[in-house]
Amino acid sequence: MSVAQQIGSLPFNYWVANAMEMLERLAFFSLLAIRPLFAKAPASENGLELSYAEVGTVFGIWAWLQCIIPMISGGYTDRYGYRKSLIVAFILNGCGYLLLARALPVAEWLATLDVPNASFWVLLGAACLIGPGTAIFKPAVQGTLARVVNAETSSMAWGLFYWVVNVGGFLAPILAAWLRGEAGLNWSNVFYGCAIVTALNFIPALFIYREPERVVPAEGQKGPLGVFVTSLAMLLRDVRFVLFLLIAACFWFMFMQLWDLLPNFLNEWVDTSAVGRVLKSVFGENLTWVLDPSVRTGDLLDDPADAQNCGDDPGHADLAGRLCRSGGDQRGRDLLPDDLRVRDRRDDLQPDIQRVHRPDRTAGSQSALHGLFEHTVCDWLGHGQLRLGSYVRSDRQQGNAGPRAPRAGVSVARRTGDEGQ
Repeated sequence: MSVAQQIGSLPFNYWVANAMEMLERLAFFSLLAIRPLFAKAPASENGLELSYAEVGTVFGIWAWLQCIIPMISGGYTDRYGYRKSLIVAFILNGCGYLLLARALPVAEWLATLDVPNASFWVLLGAACLIGPGTAIFKPAVQGTLARVVNAETSSMAWGLFYWVVNVGGFLAPILAAWLRGEAGLNWSNVFYGCAIVTALNFIPALFIYREPERVVPAEGQKGPLGVFVTSLAMLLRDVRFVLFLLIAACFWFMFMQLWDLLPNFLNEWVDTSAVGRVLKSVFGENLTWVLDPSVRTGDLLDDPADAQNCGDDPGHADLAGRLCRSGGDQRGRDLLPDDLRVRDRRDDLQPDIQRVHRPDRTAGSQSALHGLFEHTVCDWLGHGQLRLGSYVRSDRQQGNAGPRAPRAGVSVARRTGDEGQ
């Protein structure tokens, strides 16, 4: 069969399943694009202000739920119906996205009930909804594809299916950036958008999707859980299969860092202002909604007075805007107060310290990326006494207001036990 004949022979239900997959991936990858940033952002930026240990705990539980449940839920999908599994998955995912959209109010309410680390429990609650929801969805949609393809069309069908997955994954970060707005603080807009996209999937699931014919189990046949246990025991006796699983696990361990850790690394350690200037030169000033506002201010200005005026921008209160617009050149160093300058022979490395350390992005929360290495890079560059938040303290000592105080309730819930850090 030719490619055109293979595509033309794919049944109607195949395309319905692909449409649901693309919408589900659009919502899920929009979440992944901002999930670590939202979890780590301070309360002054409408974030949950969690530590990296707490974020890692939640993400680990999330991953376990999402990876283990499909091995069991697939059997229940075959036994009790694909449409029912799809509906359950969309309900769970939609509730999880709505919980994230209302995360701060819910955390504040929990704090009034004396629940410690309320923000942590809100994120964990969302994980316990979206993780199982995604886990239940996958066997249903992929089981549908397995039922409607044959030996002649399977390669083409699965290739198209994963192309559709990538379409959703490609559009999702763009959608998330647009929904966050120019200031980048409208996290709830992204989560509401994910909930709306998920709700759209009810239309094909309820009114268009055709339930595959179910196989009636023979009398005395094991149930889904029994089949899972038996199959797992048989597969684990296959050494080659176990090695394949280990190799695949190592790949996914690395790949998921693109979603779970890389956004925080870029946010705290990487100066992307040059990329921003290139994008703006190609697409024009209207592209500003794509760029992080703290990065956009890295553009060089000719007038030193503009750099001083940046100090009035509350989004740059940590450094009072003294380096933001100067690009780290001599003018920016001249604008620094004396207690923030390096007083040794490596004073010329001050711009590198500012570019690497990015305290304006990490003040107010303990950063594992800095704490893990005890500011090795910063110390090496000549700022031996630098510690997280020192810029904020120095600014306050000089009478500046500094960053806005964290939200009531969330601050109480988040900072319990952290005051000694």
